[in-house]
Formats: sequence, structure tokens, C-alpha cells
Amino acid sequence: MKKRNKFLAFFSACLFLLTACTPSVPADTTGGDSAATGEPRPEDLFLVIDKEEYADKTKSAFLAQLVGFLSGHEFAKISGSSRCRVGMPDSAFKICKGAYAGNTAMVKHTNKLLKNAETGLWEIWNDDDFSVDIVNLYILRNMYKNHGSLAPYYITKGWVDYDVYDMGGGQRQVGAYAMYSQNDQLPQFGGNGEYGNRYSFVTEPYLGADTLGLTAAGMPYEAAEMGRIFGEATGDRDNVLWSEMFTVMFSLAYFESDIPALIRTAAGVFPKGSDQEAVVEEVFALYGQYPDNWRLAYKTFETRHFFGERTRQTNNTINCGFVLLDLLYGGGDYLETCRIGSLAGYDCESTCGIALTVVGIINGTKDLPEEVNTYVWQDGQGVIVNLPISDTGDTGTYMYAAKLPERLKITEILDLYQQNFETVLAANGGYEEDGKYYIPKTDFLPVDSAKIENAGFESGDLSAYQTEGDVKISEFSTSGKYAVQMKGNSVISQQVTGLTVGATYRLTAYLYATNPSTARLFADCGDGEKSAAVYSTISQAKNYDEQRTVRRTLYFTAAAETATVGVRYETESAATEAILDDFSLVRTDERSAGTLTVTNLTSPVGSSVRVTVTAEEAGLAWLKWKFDNHGSIAKAELTINRKSSGTAYFYRTSPASVAGADFHEDCVYLPVPLKKGENTVSLVFSASKLYLDPEPEILFVSDAHLPG
Repeated sequence: MKKRNKFLAFFSACLFLLTACTPSVPADTTGGDSAATGEPRPEDLFLVIDKEEYADKTKSAFLAQLVGFLSGHEFAKISGSSRCRVGMPDSAFKICKGAYAGNTAMVKHTNKLLKNAETGLWEIWNDDDFSVDIVNLYILRNMYKNHGSLAPYYITKGWVDYDVYDMGGGQRQVGAYAMYSQNDQLPQFGGNGEYGNRYSFVTEPYLGADTLGLTAAGMPYEAAEMGRIFGEATGDRDNVLWSEMFTVMFSLAYFESDIPALIRTAAGVFPKGSDQEAVVEEVFALYGQYPDNWRLAYKTFETRHFFGERTRQTNNTINCGFVLLDLLYGGGDYLETCRIGSLAGYDCESTCGIALTVVGIINGTKDLPEEVNTYVWQDGQGVIVNLPISDTGDTGTYMYAAKLPERLKITEILDLYQQNFETVLAANGGYEEDGKYYIPKTDFLPVDSAKIENAGFESGDLSAYQTEGDVKISEFSTSGKYAVQMKGNSVISQQVTGLTVGATYRLTAYLYATNPSTARLFADCGDGEKSAAVYSTISQAKNYDEQRTVRRTLYFTAAAETATVGVRYETESAATEAILDDFSLVRTDERSAGTLTVTNLTSPVGSSVRVTVTAEEAGLAWLKWKFDNHGSIAKAELTINRKSSGTAYFYRTSPASVAGADFHEDCVYLPVPLKKGENTVSLVFSASKLYLDPEPEILFVSDAHLPG
């Protein structure tokens, strides 16, 4: 229905064999091994886990999120400095008694572990390390209840309906909540700095989306898709890639206990040549170099990625690298992983919780330290208080969902994880029988990407590129230390190989172009240059200048195995400039989701357009529409099958003085949860110089993975 390419065909054939004779799992008619009949056995085609074992692992996983939060010393600083401490002393560690549980040895935070005088129970007050995870469970349930699949607009709707208070990319005034409550933005726009989110670069995507992997146990492709769609609700940078990795890692950990193998497999979400791929190799190298000195490994890693004042305590590279180091040095031991993770530094109550969740899934609840029951589980009576606990009254620091119950029992949260898992399982070809879950087997393979050498410019030179004009290394980077600055009419490009002829590729880069100028992201397979524009655009992440690039993607069909990719900068002013960082090139799977007709389309667009889609199957599809926009950012209110479905945005492509449409490859992908049969999509526009291609497409889309 959506991905899996060859895997779906394989499973369909296998499932047919299983169900041809009986409506359930084939019985063993030989009185012995069913292999004697030549028929496939369930364990050949499915991962099998007892319901009780799934529940136990999921319980341990969610408790680990809370234990990590209560144990860590987040943002402890070097004395007299704004730089975070790394590798705090063992004397500061006490499980469930870190900075958010009254321990001020390293840093003072609000105590969020309080005893209820009436019940005598310890209560954990909500925090962004797990508050959005809980909200996402309700949103996921609503998606499948109404559509039987992922439906991104329910994220927008859920944030407003549950009245979410969050930090960073989800922030109330200038983050995701504001984008959803004020503008009804679809999540791919609400988490994006180009369309108003000022904190689209920090940690929220993986803090809030990671435990969705628990609802996709043994289904890593589904986990990756959730990690991306829910991650993009609060971010648009490397944080979304880390969200994908952690959701996949959680999904895989139900059936994989080898931690190094788990890390390497989940890292398959990262494109070749990416900074994130390099981080994975770096942490393994440090672990090999300093196997008995975790503090030296962490400090070495942090030093390599610390670039002065612009390296913030929420830096994704440092924090996510620490998660992987926590796992390697913890070695699968719960208490050791918690100790190291809690003392590591930076956002360490969050990163400890992520690493500890993996260990929790692998080990289950056996041998949990007694403090986990004392302060968190409390023999099943544990509670999360869903209320603000701010000492200042600053709503910008609140972390809760005002329309959910004031007290959430941990047992009820765990039930919601399991219910969602059962729903996702059934929607993806699995089933439950005799107290066991049967999950279709699939190997998680790396995304099929073409390597761009020095994609993030972290070598500090341009020897891997061809350049024309004024192109030089800059330290005004989106991630890492280096980026590229372009002035005057100039070009930077590289030839990449290994493309699959006829396949669709997604070229991504982070760019800005000052006014008036245009930076064109391009690809050329010898059949003519294809491009997408960044016209006089700077992100609205006004708090941190170096994060003012915008994410731009170019989709193109490979006409040859080799392509030249790069950026062409066009300007008539010596005062303008473009900044470029973080290339990636990934193959995508796109197939038709049905036929469509377009009515009421004018040039430029008028007040509204109607699209009728006839679909042979239900599921989340994407309306791909090329556009050319000569005005300010344009908006379109979507209505799908007579239900309000969010607001889409069309970025600027060229100056207002341009007359008529000049379509390049600028396009938008709009989420459309299809029902089988006829569907209607209406777009009501707020635009004056927006042109739409007369032939849009309705597609099932996913990242393509290497063949097994």
C-alpha cells in the first residue's frame, strides 16, 4: 500500500500460501514438524512475540524514559562558563535522584518528583522528555480510528485539541503550537523554519516521536515513517533524521539484543556521506580507542563538535552522539547505562532516557533496580501529573497537555501503547492469535542513497567540488562547523554516480539567499538541468542567525547512472549572498495511488481548485504538485472528503515582476489519506501570483531501501 517495494510482493505471496487452506495459521497435519509438508511455518514468515512479553518490554521501555529523566543532570555547566560539563563524577549519580528529582549537586532544576501528601505516592510532573510522547499516542489512535493509516493533519488537530504546551520546536508562541493554533498548518510546514517555526533546529523531534517505535515493534519501516512524519511536526533539520533512527532502534530492539548491531542497522536511515553517518562511525571508533575510559571518549567527541558560543546545549550532534555512546559503554546493563548516561552532560536526562529505553526493551522488567518501583512504577500505582509546575509562571516553559486528564496513570499509558501497536500490526499484515503477536518479517535495509563527498563541508575545503565564481568555505553552518558562502553569479557542483536509471531521487540542501537573489538547487543527468529555487528567502529562526537556512528539496528522475548536482547562485547585486550546507541524495519509491481530474484551475490560481481522485486502495497518499510562485509565500486551505484538512504553503520561486508561469521542479507534496473509490480534495487559496502545473500526480511515496 505504501512502501516495501519487493517486500510487499513477497509477503503477499507468502500470506496467500498460509491462508489458502484455512482462514488462520495452517495446522501441522503431520503430527510433527510442519516443514515435512513443504508448507511455510508461521515462524518462517513472522516474528512471534507473546502478548505478555510485548507488554513487559514496553512497560520497561516507558519506565526507562521516566527513569532517565529523573536521573540525569541536564545542562550542568563548567564553573564560570556557558559550556556544558562532560563526564560528571560518580558521586553525583543516584538513580531516580538527579537534577529533576531534587539533587542539586551539579545543577539546579525544578523538582518534578514530588510525594502526594494525600495518597503517599510519588508523582512525576510532566516534562518535554515524555509529554509529547503521550500526546502522540492519542493522535496516533485518532489517525487509525478515522482513516486506518497515518494521517498527518491529525497532528495539527491533536496539538490544538489537546492544548499542548511544549518547549523548542513545539513552543507555544513561536513554535509548532502557534503554527497549528493560529494558522492550521500541516505538520510538515508547522515544524519548518521557513514558515514561522523559530526553533525548528533543536531536540523536540526525537524527544517527542522516539517512543512511537514501541507502537511498531518489529516493523522498522513503519517506525521510520512515524519518526519522520511526527518528527517534522516540530523540526526540519538533522533532528528529524535522529527521530527516524531512534524510532527504528526501538522497533528493532524487541527482537535484537546485540547493541552494536542494533545501532548499525538503525543507522541505515542516514544517507551516505551525511554528517549523521559520520557520527555513527566516530562513536564506534572512540569506543574502540577508549574501551575502559568513557569520560575520555565523551570529552573527545564533545571537543570535536564544540565550536564556541554557537554550540548550544541542545546541539543534536553532541546529544545524539552521547545516546550512542551511552549504549556502547553501558553494554546492555541497565544501571551502568543509566549511570553513564546521567553523568554524560548536555541534555543528559533526555539522552539517558533514550539509551535506557533501548536497554529496557531488550531486558524487559527483570532485574530492574528497586528504585524504579519505589519512585516510578509503585506496584502499578505510578502517576504522571499533567499540570504545569513552573516557578516563574512563564507559559513558555510549561510542558503538558491542558486538555488531557490532570493525572495520567502509567498503566493507562501502557495500555494505549499496546492498543496502538495492535492497530498498527493489523494494518500492516500482522495478527494476534492464542496470546501471541505475529509480525511480518522484514529486514531493515539502508536507504538507497548516492554519496555526495564532503556533503556537509566538514573537511573545511572544497576539493571534492567544482566551483565557478566567488565560492568559499564559511563557518555560518546549519550543522557542524562549516558551510559554503556564495557571492556574485557562482556555481558549486559535484558529479555523483550509482543512480538507478528511471528512478526518482530527492536532492536536499539547506540554503538561504538574501534579497534580491536566487539560489537554485539543481541536478543534471545529461538530459537538461532540473532545479528548485530559494528566492530571496531566509528562515524565520530569528533567535540564531546560523539556523536561518531553509530546507529545499528537488525531486528528479535519473536519466543516467551519473548526475551533476549542486547550487547555482544568481544575483545582480554585490551585496547579496547565499549560504549552503548539508547536501543529501536519496532514492524514493513513488507509485500511482489512483487517477485524478482537476477542475477550476486558472493561471494564476483563482480562489479555489478541486481535485477528484479515484483510488483502488486506501492509505496515505501524497498529492504532488509543481508550482511557480512570483508573490509572497502562498497558502491553500485543504478540504479532503468534505473535512477540513489543514493549510499548505508554497514558497517563493521568483520575483513579482516575472510574468506567467515558468515551471521548474519546485513542488509540494500534500498528504491525502485516501479511501477506496472516489475522493475529493479542495484547495482554497490566499495567493495572487501562484501558478500550478495542470497535471499533478497522486502517489504513494516512501524512501527506497537497498535490495536485500
